[in-house]
Amino acid sequence: MHKLDARLKVGGLTWLTLWMSLSEWRCLVFNTLGLIVIFGLSKSSFKSYKATLVAFIWLGLFYLLVQGWVITGGLSFWKGYWSVEGLIAAGYMIWRIGLVFLLTGLFIEITPPLEQSRGIAFFMSPFTRISKVGGDITLLITLTLRFIPLFIEEGKAIWLARWLKGEWPKSYLIKVKELARLIPPIILLTLRRAEEVAENLIARGYTSGNYRFVNFGEWKMSDSLALLFLGVWALCVLLLNWLY
Repeated sequence: MHKLDARLKVGGLTWLTLWMSLSEWRCLVFNTLGLIVIFGLSKSSFKSYKATLVAFIWLGLFYLLVQGWVITGGLSFWKGYWSVEGLIAAGYMIWRIGLVFLLTGLFIEITPPLEQSRGIAFFMSPFTRISKVGGDITLLITLTLRFIPLFIEEGKAIWLARWLKGEWPKSYLIKVKELARLIPPIILLTLRRAEEVAENLIARGYTSGNYRFVNFGEWKMSDSLALLFLGVWALCVLLLNWLY
């Protein structure tokens, strides 16, 4: 799956997210099974989804509290009760969000930032023909995706430099101060990178609205098979919605 075309992965992520967001419980079961198949084919490790799992747990608890707890005493939060209908609705919402989180995490793991920019630029290309703003937005998205790995690398380098100076403090307040001290150099490095990119664009004669991404890669047989798989998946979801 790492070698699939970027256009297919970006389009698949968009449509799968839409299907999962609008599906009822039968379609959610089918989407869950399909996502398990995709994870099996990708051969990715669940250890890389720890941060996503933590964020999902906190968000799930928030939805359970907001939709499941009914307040009856005005502004008094503790005067209320748990609603069965609210808990069921929260369960469906948590289910959908969990599928979207896992799918997005898988997309980020198997798609490098450069390929992400290719896929997004392909779907944004019609807007570049309509208005100059479309080309500027596409350039902004691709540059943002290109900056993310650089930002992470520079952050790790600054973190390593701080770690080599001595043992990391145990006090929570001191940890917050140390993390706050790492922010200014990261911002300065980011601004320097942005200035270098701006100078390179000016040197190459870039003007507003003339951005074009021409290298979308070669479409392969494996991409056609993956597209067929997504098409069958979409057809099954539509049939489930229509029959039930």
